[in-house]
Amino acid sequence: MTSLNSRRLSRRSVLRGMVVGMGAGAAALAGCAPVATPQPAQEGGAAEVVESTAAPEAPTGPVTLTYYHWIDADRLGKFNDWVAPFVEANPDIMVQLIPAMGNNIENRQKLQAMMLAGTPPDVAGYAPPDFYWQGMVISLDPLIERDHYDVSDIPQGLIDRGSYKDELYNFPLQAGGNNPVMAYNRTIFEEAGVEPPPKTWNDPTWTWDEWVSRLVQLTKDEDGDGQNEMWGLWGTGWIMSHTRQWNIWWIDVNDMTTITADTPEMLDCYTHIADLYCKHKVIPPEEVTEGWGPVNAFLGGMTAMSIPGSWEYQAYDRSEIDWDFAPFPKPANGNTNAEMDPDEGGAIINGSRNVDAAWEFIKWFDEGNFFRYWGGTPARPQFIEEWGNVTFPQHSDANYMLLADALAYSREQDRITLHPCWGEMHGKVINPKWQQVSLCNLTVDQFLAESQTELQAISDTCQQKAF
Repeated sequence: MTSLNSRRLSRRSVLRGMVVGMGAGAAALAGCAPVATPQPAQEGGAAEVVESTAAPEAPTGPVTLTYYHWIDADRLGKFNDWVAPFVEANPDIMVQLIPAMGNNIENRQKLQAMMLAGTPPDVAGYAPPDFYWQGMVISLDPLIERDHYDVSDIPQGLIDRGSYKDELYNFPLQAGGNNPVMAYNRTIFEEAGVEPPPKTWNDPTWTWDEWVSRLVQLTKDEDGDGQNEMWGLWGTGWIMSHTRQWNIWWIDVNDMTTITADTPEMLDCYTHIADLYCKHKVIPPEEVTEGWGPVNAFLGGMTAMSIPGSWEYQAYDRSEIDWDFAPFPKPANGNTNAEMDPDEGGAIINGSRNVDAAWEFIKWFDEGNFFRYWGGTPARPQFIEEWGNVTFPQHSDANYMLLADALAYSREQDRITLHPCWGEMHGKVINPKWQQVSLCNLTVDQFLAESQTELQAISDTCQQKAF
């Protein structure tokens, strides 16, 4: 097995991080780590962390492991059957599901309330990045080091996404709900005489301009009434999520306080994206898409290309249309990055009395059991083929190995999510202003200039205790 120090990491100070982390981490393994108790957050700020001298007592007999996870009704009923092999292999560990329902804010509040009440779950399926520096979850590095657990084949970007200051807090189990691939309708491409996209990631011919050229050819007024019935691409907020490929940031990730919306790089990126709506007009306007979702629009033949989330794959496979995966084009700035969003992982809550059991549960997930149940794209490339065969039984010729190809180019998802007021920034400023850009009611210059001012004001007044 490969140790933590042999990860294929670009992290600096791995050894330093291990030495520092082993002190607290070793105590956590023994159930003797001080508990960081989150205090109620002030409006617009982060929860204050207060170190307690109290320590959870480690159990001496069979334990009941609590697992907090976003889960739908269908999977909820199958949960016990799913974890039965784990319980059989670990007879001293029972697993109890605590379902997280509602939106992200409600789930976050529920999790924080449980921690404040002194009844935290042992494992959370997803821990917001700010939980790392607030001390709400423990570092996994000591556990990885202790067990010489091999993580060398997990893409660097997924490791980085679950890390803070060179320590891993949220173990990546899924390559992301937002995948670095598109889907295209083979029939529409063929009938339009348009060359299909390449089969491999980072094909040098697959440039932004070439992509746009094909989208223009695919956007058509088929009945001659002056209105397009066919569009090159379904345009949603997903377009924006893939700006990570451009290697740009809304916030200076070195100080996490300075807004960087008004940089030339941001202007270049968002101009190219906005042009899809307002210059090239390859994305249907809002009045056309009313009542249509991205899946129905693509599967209904309204758009030649779409950007699916992993939760939509079943609908794609059940469809009768002839579709395949396509890579995203190389951004106009020439960067080679793949956007990864590992929403699903395994984090051990600080205060858990069952750290060892929680770690065994996470490792069991990592052995392929998470994706076999949940269905998300696995973080480890070795499971991609198995996942593809199970996920696309009716479209077995789909180029799902493109996802494995993309893993090699994955990069850290925006560290700006560590900012305690990022949710407010995104929800109150960026999203509504971008909607106006997509409607061609606001220029990119205006979008970025207004965002710079408003976001900086939020950042300046936000609690910055972690920085």
